[in-house]
Amino acid sequence: MSLLLSALVSLQTPGPYRLGIGRRGEQVVAVDSIASLENGRVVSAKDITFAARGKRFVYLGESHATAPHQQLEADVIQALVDDGREVVVGLEMYTRPKQSWLDAWTAGTLEEAEFLAKSDWKGQWGYDYAFYRPVFEAAKKARLPMVALNVPRDWV
Repeated sequence: MSLLLSALVSLQTPGPYRLGIGRRGEQVVAVDSIASLENGRVVSAKDITFAARGKRFVYLGESHATAPHQQLEADVIQALVDDGREVVVGLEMYTRPKQSWLDAWTAGTLEEAEFLAKSDWKGQWGYDYAFYRPVFEAAKKARLPMVALNVPRDWV
């Protein structure tokens, strides 16, 4: 089952979001929903776990700093955990040298303010952490590995 997190659509676009989904014509997709690319139907985070069975990776897209999108990501993470999947959360906003702070966060050894300061949230990403809190809390609650996927600019 092909899935599209409506987070791929920018909130700033006026009017309905129109995506070609599985057929000619257009499909309206709500900002806080996930739609199947096969048939345009709204699906749940639990539906994603069923669709992802036997698959090694689940990729989620978003529009940055859009609360409904980050909440959907957290919901999918939790649904995958509830389904017994081995979950690792990859984070584009963090560079590899910050990995130890992500490890400390998921181990539960840092409080939020300390984590944000030591991991240089503002320098690494800059968006208001409140948008991303559900994702980070879901990972911490389940003690999931979080991986810094980005490289520092001076490496490239």
